[in-house]
Amino acid sequence: MDFKESIKEKLPTLRYYNGQYNLDTYRELQELVMNNIPQQLYRYRSFNYNNLDALEKGLIFGTVPDNMNDPFDSIPSYDIQKIKNTILSSKPESIIENTNKLLENTLDFYLQKCRPEDSELIKHQYQELLLLKSEGKLSEVVTNLFFETKENLLRNLDDFATKSIDSLIKFANTTYVSSFTTDIKNELMWGHYADGHRGFALEYDFNSINGICTKVCDKVVCAKLKLRIPILPVLYGESRFDANDYIIDCIENEFNKSFSNGTFDFFMALKLFMYKNKAWQYEDEWRLVFTELNENKFGFLDILPTHIFVGSKASKNLVKLIANIAHSKGIPISREVVNYDVSKPIITFEPLVTKELKMTPLEIMNAIKELK
Repeated sequence: MDFKESIKEKLPTLRYYNGQYNLDTYRELQELVMNNIPQQLYRYRSFNYNNLDALEKGLIFGTVPDNMNDPFDSIPSYDIQKIKNTILSSKPESIIENTNKLLENTLDFYLQKCRPEDSELIKHQYQELLLLKSEGKLSEVVTNLFFETKENLLRNLDDFATKSIDSLIKFANTTYVSSFTTDIKNELMWGHYADGHRGFALEYDFNSINGICTKVCDKVVCAKLKLRIPILPVLYGESRFDANDYIIDCIENEFNKSFSNGTFDFFMALKLFMYKNKAWQYEDEWRLVFTELNENKFGFLDILPTHIFVGSKASKNLVKLIANIAHSKGIPISREVVNYDVSKPIITFEPLVTKELKMTPLEIMNAIKELK
């Protein structure tokens, strides 16, 4: 089985809910990603000030899903009938059991885990549960609240599902991603993302610096699969990511909200970033995921490319400008060549000698004027 198909099969079963997750699945996914990261990945860019500035500084910047060129990127889907059937088949016994389990731990246990601003609410909820249990009314009160909540959910299910998805999308837009591809000779990528072959492409070798993160932190699990460089493959298919489980988690939280703060699948945003419609399959995309932002609220990684490729239609001044950056950083640079001879690949590359491309001040000024 192809490694992406294996990831597709295992990813939906990776859930972090109520402090529990499948460690075996977590490690299997971690291994599948680590063992299949391509030796080289490429990032197509247009010539503009920001892209050249990032190259000069050795930075890779990310963007949030709302700013991507696909309006359906990282947008989930759900089946309202399946969700309705789940509500209809639900019974209060599991809620009663969960509520009783809450009282197996001390109040201090919950106060240590909650946010400071939630401490008074937690104290009140816990004391209320203890009182109901001591009076023998816990099961009755939970059952009544269960049926009241169930009726309300069924009456307003469409609105509830929409709000649940909106909250997930909002959460996803707190994470930044950068896109890469496996093919430097992809005509469509040069056309779509490198300004019709007028731009450039950067080669990166993430394998040489990747590995399992050894950073000591307070995270029990890591949404980035504990990868030092969290770069993940995009999975292509007929439909968008199925968020039924997420909405059902929200429903369970709704049933329990009178007695606990609830929780949600910690890996949900990660799953969203990894699914795209098969119409985009030509991109063969890998995504770098940023969850830690700099002081300017942008996700970024400090790393130099291992090679620069300039498009066949790039102007002479812009070629010289980027060649000077390459020379100062010691990065090899090549120029795209489009071949008309059918005995050769349609795209090949010829190395540029950067020391022969030094610029005069006037040439630098003219090149800057060309930047978009």
